[in-house]
Amino acid sequence: MAHVLRFMTAAVLLAAAPSAPAADKLNEEQAKYFGSAAHTERLKAAFDESAALAFQGCKDVGDKGLSVTFVQPVTFKAGVPTGGSWKEQHAVAGCGTTKLLNFFASPGLDSNIAFTAGMIGTTLTDIGLQRAAVQYAFLAVAQKGGVCRDYAAIDTRVDQPPAAEGKVWYEMWTIRGCGHTYDVPMLFTPQVTPQGGNTSITADIRGVAERKP
Repeated sequence: MAHVLRFMTAAVLLAAAPSAPAADKLNEEQAKYFGSAAHTERLKAAFDESAALAFQGCKDVGDKGLSVTFVQPVTFKAGVPTGGSWKEQHAVAGCGTTKLLNFFASPGLDSNIAFTAGMIGTTLTDIGLQRAAVQYAFLAVAQKGGVCRDYAAIDTRVDQPPAAEGKVWYEMWTIRGCGHTYDVPMLFTPQVTPQGGNTSITADIRGVAERKP
């Protein structure tokens, strides 16, 4: 028990507090861009990487539609975003299942748009919190199943949403590596500090469970 508590204490990190706003309704200009070939082509590399991770070995994968949430107001010039940032969520189907692929994007100084693949699934975390939390999920799995060099997060789901804004919530993150797949319970605790809002992360070793093949 003491070993677990030491690890859980060490697995707490302060990161940017997440939010989960509803998807925005697109105006004509926005809808035209997100439905364009230019958008599809720019997203392709990140999309293909995320889809391969989510649908390992499945070759029949199709995008069934997306929703967009603007993190910062997006400005357009000649039909192309030139400022702001957003998250887009794609419902992707393949081999009898549907998964949610999440991407974060913002135009750079040269107006080229960089897409970053976020965690797969329904996690409420933003990209910064995801990058922190996944490291603790990997550590929890390593404590349970041994060190592996190719761990990857292949899905997330919200098990218990926050009861109100600023309240704790629970998620289950699925980690795959070295021929094994594990579910890792994750606890997110919003906190208020003199520097602003933060969220602590706890990966629960005791709750890690290996999925049967």
